[in-house]
This record gives sequence, structure tokens and C-alpha cells, in this order.
Amino acid sequence: MTAKVKLSANLNSAGNSALDDVVPRLYNHLGMRIIGVVEFTAAERNEIGPEEEGDPWVKLRVSGIEIARDDNEHRLREAFRALKVSRTAYGTLTEDFDVSLADRLMKDLGGDLALGEAARMRTGVVELSHYAQQAAHADLTIEGLRKELATIAGALYKLGVLQ
Repeated sequence: MTAKVKLSANLNSAGNSALDDVVPRLYNHLGMRIIGVVEFTAAERNEIGPEEEGDPWVKLRVSGIEIARDDNEHRLREAFRALKVSRTAYGTLTEDFDVSLADRLMKDLGGDLALGEAARMRTGVVELSHYAQQAAHADLTIEGLRKELATIAGALYKLGVLQ
């Protein structure tokens, strides 16, 4: 089941005060972007019975918000990019267990070596977990299973996950 997300438009007083000094700039510059850190609370949900139609949803309320100031905005943008790459990293695993990252992801990385390495490792681990699931569901002998485990361990070493 995948629930839809609804956002509550109400901010508590702390949220409002965090936005106070940027509201005039936002008002005067439609399309302006700001970056901040937000904490949500799952405040409400619906429950769909077996005989009912509709989509399940959960309503999120902003429970905390802080907006970046000029001197630290670049740090939050870097963190934002790192979180996005971590969430969306994808590619393929070759027969030799080398990771090939998707072209779009390579553009998103923009030459950042640390993010590239994190994306490479995440992709490798995700692909190896799929490989392991296939092996677990295959009709293998104990010896065949040992071989698959050794293959996975070797690939983890090659990725640099294991030392």
C-alpha cells in the first residue's frame, strides 16, 4: 500500500518566526527559492476499509523549520544534493561486479567524488541485494548456496564495502 501525502498548511509559532525575515523577500520576488531544514509530524491519516474506495493518505504537519541564512545556505544545498543522490542513485552491476552509474546521475553528481563514491556503493549494494534475493529463491544445493555467498562477499570486497 502506498499512501498519498497531504501537507498541513498551518505552521506553529516557531515555524512562523523562522520564516518572518524571509517573507518580505519571498513576497517581492515570486519564484525565489529558499532552503531550510524541516521536521514533519504524522498528524492524521485515513483508513480505507475493505469495502471502501479511495486512496489512503497521511497528513504531515510541520513541527519544526529552520531557514538557511546567507552564510550557511551553501552547506544546506550540498546536504540537499547529497540526500537526493543517496535516495536516487541508480545504475547497473556488470558481470565482473563493476558499477556503472546512470548518465543522469553522473550529471547530478557534477564531479563530486565523495558523492560519486557513495552513489557507486549504494548502487552496488542494492544490486547485490537483488542478486542475493534471486539466489535465496533459487533451488540450489548447499554447495551452490555457498558459491553464491562467496560471489556476493567477493563483490562486496570489490565495491570497498568490506575490507
